Amino acid sequence: RCVQETGINAEYMGNGILQCLHKILLNSDLTSTIGNYCLGQLTKFANEVQRKKQSVEINFEKISEALIKINKIYQSEQNVDGKFTKRASLFLEVVWLLIKLKQTCLKVDKPNVYLDAEKDLGKKVANLAIVKNALEVFEIERSLSNIYESREILMDAWTQSKPEELQAESKIIQSPHPYYQGPTTQKINLPYACKAEFTFSEQSTIIKDEFVGISSDSRFQDDSKIVTMPIKKKTEVCKVVNSAVYLHLGCKGNEFYSFGRSEEGQLGINIQSSDNNQPTLIESIQSNQIKDLKGSVYHTVILLNDGRVFACGKSKQTGLDSDSKVFKQVDVPEKVRLISCGLNHTFYVTESNKLYGVGYNSSGSLGLGDSDDSVSLQLIPFAPEKQIVRISSGWGQTILALEDGTLWGTGENYSAQLGIVNGEASISTVRKFTQLNYLQGLKAIEVSCGAYYTIAILEDKEGKRQLYSCGDNYNGESGQGSTENTKKMKLMDGCKKVTNFKFVTSGYRNSVAITDEGHIYVWGEQRATGGDQAVKTPTRQKWFKDNGKLGVSASCAYQNAMFLVQDKKTLKKEVYGMGYASCGQLALPTEVDAYNQPKQPEFFKNKNIKDVRLTNYYAGFVWTEPEVDPTSRETHAYKCHITGEEPIKGPLYVDIFQNGKTYSQNGLKDTESKHKVSPILLFIQFYYNKDKVKWTSYDESFLQDYVGQDLGEDREFNGYKCNQCQQIPKECLYINAAKLAECMCDSCVKEPFEGPSSMVPTIYYRFTKYPNKEKLLPKLDMVDYSDKTNQYGVYVTIVPKYDKFGFEYLEQKYKEPIDKFTNQMSVFTMEIDKMLVEILTKKAKEKNVTAESLVTQQDIFTKQDIENQRQLANIPLSLLHKRLFILNKINSLVKEIQKYIDFSSDQGQFRLIKLYERISPLIYPETKENIAETIIKSYVNMKKQNYRINRLLAQVKATEGKVDNLGKFSIFGQIFRQASKHSYSEMCPYGTDERIFRIDFLNEASIDAGGPYREAFANMCKDLQSKTLPLLIPTPNQRNNTGLFREKWTINPKATLDIHQKMYEFFGVLMGVAIRTKHYLTLNLPSIFWKMICNKLPDLSDLDAIDRFTVQCLDDILNIEKKNVDADTFCDVIDQKFVTFLSDGTEIELIPNGAQIQVTFEKRKQFVDLVIRKRLEESQKQISWIKNGLFEIIPEAVFGIISQESLEVMICGSPQIDVDFLKKNTEYCGCDENAPTIKMFWKMLKSFDDLERSLYLKFAWGRTRLPLQDSDFTQKHRIILISSDDKQLPQSHTCFFQIDIPKYSTFDIMCQKFRLAINNCEGIDTDGTRGIEAVSYTHLTLPTIYSVQISVVAVSLKKKNTNKNICYCYI
Repeated sequence: RCVQETGINAEYMGNGILQCLHKILLNSDLTSTIGNYCLGQLTKFANEVQRKKQSVEINFEKISEALIKINKIYQSEQNVDGKFTKRASLFLEVVWLLIKLKQTCLKVDKPNVYLDAEKDLGKKVANLAIVKNALEVFEIERSLSNIYESREILMDAWTQSKPEELQAESKIIQSPHPYYQGPTTQKINLPYACKAEFTFSEQSTIIKDEFVGISSDSRFQDDSKIVTMPIKKKTEVCKVVNSAVYLHLGCKGNEFYSFGRSEEGQLGINIQSSDNNQPTLIESIQSNQIKDLKGSVYHTVILLNDGRVFACGKSKQTGLDSDSKVFKQVDVPEKVRLISCGLNHTFYVTESNKLYGVGYNSSGSLGLGDSDDSVSLQLIPFAPEKQIVRISSGWGQTILALEDGTLWGTGENYSAQLGIVNGEASISTVRKFTQLNYLQGLKAIEVSCGAYYTIAILEDKEGKRQLYSCGDNYNGESGQGSTENTKKMKLMDGCKKVTNFKFVTSGYRNSVAITDEGHIYVWGEQRATGGDQAVKTPTRQKWFKDNGKLGVSASCAYQNAMFLVQDKKTLKKEVYGMGYASCGQLALPTEVDAYNQPKQPEFFKNKNIKDVRLTNYYAGFVWTEPEVDPTSRETHAYKCHITGEEPIKGPLYVDIFQNGKTYSQNGLKDTESKHKVSPILLFIQFYYNKDKVKWTSYDESFLQDYVGQDLGEDREFNGYKCNQCQQIPKECLYINAAKLAECMCDSCVKEPFEGPSSMVPTIYYRFTKYPNKEKLLPKLDMVDYSDKTNQYGVYVTIVPKYDKFGFEYLEQKYKEPIDKFTNQMSVFTMEIDKMLVEILTKKAKEKNVTAESLVTQQDIFTKQDIENQRQLANIPLSLLHKRLFILNKINSLVKEIQKYIDFSSDQGQFRLIKLYERISPLIYPETKENIAETIIKSYVNMKKQNYRINRLLAQVKATEGKVDNLGKFSIFGQIFRQASKHSYSEMCPYGTDERIFRIDFLNEASIDAGGPYREAFANMCKDLQSKTLPLLIPTPNQRNNTGLFREKWTINPKATLDIHQKMYEFFGVLMGVAIRTKHYLTLNLPSIFWKMICNKLPDLSDLDAIDRFTVQCLDDILNIEKKNVDADTFCDVIDQKFVTFLSDGTEIELIPNGAQIQVTFEKRKQFVDLVIRKRLEESQKQISWIKNGLFEIIPEAVFGIISQESLEVMICGSPQIDVDFLKKNTEYCGCDENAPTIKMFWKMLKSFDDLERSLYLKFAWGRTRLPLQDSDFTQKHRIILISSDDKQLPQSHTCFFQIDIPKYSTFDIMCQKFRLAINNCEGIDTDGTRGIEAVSYTHLTLPTIYSVQISVVAVSLKKKNTNKNICYCYI
């Protein structure tokens, strides 16, 4: 109405539309239609104002409040299920338009105006997340909107191409550490750079227990990176702050160790021995990155400061794709801030307060109600309004605390470990997170779950923090002074006088608590507490008390504990172990079964310990504090002769004229003591060994020989300049004792600086009077003051990286080469770039690498690659390579902006969708697939069912030639019938290799550990591509044995019954499941099928791929004049009515009464067009049904992103079996790849064709396609050699991708045996040992030349309604 009645009125539209819009956006019943309409009007207004260049008065303060309100909703919705909501996208559109209007109002065209949000919108509004994100989106959008003129994209490509001019901006640092060993920090100035890339040369080496630090600040706090041995060829990237980065050498610490038993790989080290009492360094994890570590009997999880999570051990408890003996990253949808591990489950709390879980749920341990276990990450249906601040898991229970102090719990409660009771009886299990309503005014500060009990620190209104407990108390673990279970959360009377507990941790049957003063209390099982019997109430640990050790933290496990304490005198942190230690889990000698007093492991005595964890019965972890921060290295084992402080923290001052007295910086600030200090002191910043260094000393009478006059009133050292800041030093002058010509001021000498001197542990003479220039103090040789080594040297190249501000600096400095590069790039067009992307993608696929990574390689293109591309032929190869850097930048920007795009909206509805569509040809398939993967993982809902399948029935019916029109007896039909009883939306797992149902093959005694599930998928694909089902039929090309793609199957246009619709929908569900789990479907479907799924229009080439004969006929009719046929003779040659045959052979009319109407010469084009249209549309109805099922599993938005080629690979995998790729992902047991039989095996597999290789995969793994990349292998291909026997067949364990190969005597015998096995194996059975699957050959057909001796289990069954017995034999 506003638009219709007033037209474009600046003031009315400006304030009216904006205020109206924000009200609609804030409305909880927002519909996209209304929101988009208002947005459209606002856009129209903004564009009109900008077109007319009107000066508009809009009161932005009026809408600031609206923006603040919108921001609250925006923040809560911007990452729902891993993606932005429609409303969040609308919010961004509004803010972007506000900024656009602001620019127009100011009549400024410079882009920097957009970035001055604080000035234009006010500080309060500018700091809103929605405004910052809108500005970020706008900057990227601005570059992508005109990629052929964007200076940012162009300049980024120029710098990535590594022109010679940029070498001048790089820095090369070569340390003098072959002569000096000691901690130093150097500043590296990189003007206008945003990042710095550090690359260490081949010659670089450091001492084993040291590391090199890189950071954005001198204190190693901002964007810190650590480089450990070996550092050769290593590269690290660090952000640049204030045009500088810092290089720290000679750093110690930052070590992460594990020790104990690792039967399931819980130690994170790939060792053969199960016990490991000697701590082993884990180099893959840097200790400064560790935020928390938790674990249990079968797994260990590490949370890093950046929100990433790494795990090892059993995958079913961690969310990893497969079991792992080394730490691997867990794919959690968001950044994680809290973790917790139970016996068989794990929880992850994300930054947006979502709770993800994985593992067993049999007792409600995951809070998933009655759902089955979850072997992949599952979003837990628990959404508290308050932040989760604590979470702890016991063996079967989990309790979490919210910021309001309330407790919530789920899981086992058999021993009242949740403290929930019904009258006098405890409730055995709680299956969803439930508030524990027993705090009665108390607030939870800490909570810790033991095996079958729970300890909490609760705070009352007076601020008293006391210990409470509930649950099992057999060994005093509840600390209640008895052995009876504590059914309700109750105060521990034995320590109620202690009211300042701050920390508590619990293990199997013992706990540790620490007070504010560092007093350590223990209770529970006797071996863990050091007594002859269980300690039933919290008792202060005597040994720590008597020896002056204060508690910092602790960790408990099975009858043991480890303590991190601080010594009262030295303030040094130390680690101690106590209790059960026979498996090395305390890093103590294993000759002693248990230690009844705290004992310090020798290995950790001289290390700066940061924290300690015990994670299960037998595993322990310790990590150290990195000593990088100069302040941590400025601790000197000397006493200040003024203040008495010892040790001296900060710089050390030595009075060489008063017998080497030492002072601290605080001491020198004492004005009353200044007259006691000599005007010349030695200044030492970094640590020197007290026992090795003997300071130079002079008689006080010689002091006047080295100093001159006092300073004047200005307190300046006139005639001297600081080598760093070029200013005149004030108050103090520092002269380098090794280079007397180099001087520093008081400010610069205490901070890292640039130059060779900063790389040496330098000593300075500190003057408070003018030096005597006639008589200088002697030069000091640093070799006499520093430890020496010839094993140390760092040679590093630092290359600056630039953003738009740095680009302006480069454009001014290197205008000529940049202008040349700009002119070179001007020859490229969208069409040429599209060709480049296609060629690059093809080359990347051939090399099994990403297109993005391939760009960094040299000589990507050859002349053969481009000789058939006319538009590329005249462009030099070197220039084509440079252009790839621009394409890489475009894809990088798309990745940054993707999370803001609502792909589910109609095309063109939002600017970003429209932009994406415009540049889509330049986006790499891998980028599109990553976007699709993000959208797919945004929705997870999984509830596993059990299906019973009668394969014998399916086989009998198939043998009889029966068609399963109603989906009753085929394997596809049996699974469809059972699956359709449940919601398909519950078949959306999160991770790869997740099974959506369990399979029980009747009469086959199979155990579904994965093999039967994969076999069922293979069987369903076989059903689909056979006469058993009516859904797919052979293409005409296959039936006629003509044209290309004769192996393809296509949709049956005759399958139109209601039951067919439901079966097609289930077919779509299976396709969606294949995308999610990478259980690929062995389907040979034509291009027309994939195009229609992706909403792409098929064309004549797609019809040719399924029906070459029809296309040839149509071409003959259309171009019949070339055969000298005209209008007069046409009907003599062509006798054709307006009808055509569909793929199933059904004849249909193309026009009303078409069977009676003759095609004439004049109407031949009409006929051809009608045939093509009808044939391309013949399966539209069935395709729509398939899409209905597919969209139940995969969000519809995905199919507007990926290409049909990518979709086929995502569903069917790659049909080519790359033997080298499989070999790369193979592990050997009891042999290695050089064993003769192993070499023979790989030779055999390479000699197989793709069909035989596919059959081998089916035999060994129950799959017919390989994963697409290394990370998709949920299990490694395992080979075991068994006894030499040429009569024996190979044996497979499909659940574990394992093949047992006899040591065949010849290559030919191996090929015979394998071909026999892979072509005839159709059954799965168990071998009766340990529940592991083995192969059985059911209905085995053998060549007559073989005589085979078999062991038989015969089951006599009477066929229904007959007297005939049937015997089934299992080999």
